[in-house]
Amino acid sequence: SELGSLTPSQNETLTEIYGVLDGLSSENDRLQSLNSNLVTIVSFLNDTSLGLDNSLQQITGFLADQIAANKALVSESLENTYRQRVQSWDCDYRDFFRGESFASDFNLVITDLNSVVDYVDERVLSEICLDEADFERFLLEEYPEGVNSFRLIRGVSIYTTKALDFFFPEANETGVTPEEWAEASYDCQKLQASFSLTGSI
Repeated sequence: SELGSLTPSQNETLTEIYGVLDGLSSENDRLQSLNSNLVTIVSFLNDTSLGLDNSLQQITGFLADQIAANKALVSESLENTYRQRVQSWDCDYRDFFRGESFASDFNLVITDLNSVVDYVDERVLSEICLDEADFERFLLEEYPEGVNSFRLIRGVSIYTTKALDFFFPEANETGVTPEEWAEASYDCQKLQASFSLTGSI
């Protein structure tokens, strides 16, 4: 009855207000729907990003493990190669120096030590980046009374064993690290550190 007493102008205004309210209600419903959709999207992104992050962590971890394993294999292969060269250096020692008395009688002092050291250098020292002069100084210091073939063989064994311990140290030893080998591309000539038993390098 109150509405019936309204003037036409008031009725028109009221109708417009109802229309605006209807529009606001529809807009509110639309915004609520959008908000709900945004919540769903954010939740999805959070879930998938966590999964993606986990996947990347797993891939990164796997690759790091593979790289470490490959480095270990390369290092082990290099060490085995070095040890083979050390073990076979004197295969033709007698034949190479067959004209020399010290090559037939290993108790005799080597009369031409420079030539013998050159031979050792060509056969093993230079192959594993050991210094010829340092090795010769080591021999002279180790055997001041003179170097015979027995002492030469023992000297090579001592010197190269300590060198290999330096190049491929155990966990509690000092020497070239796996990282240093990797930085040098597993080439001993590119290593920053060098081996010496006499401290003269």
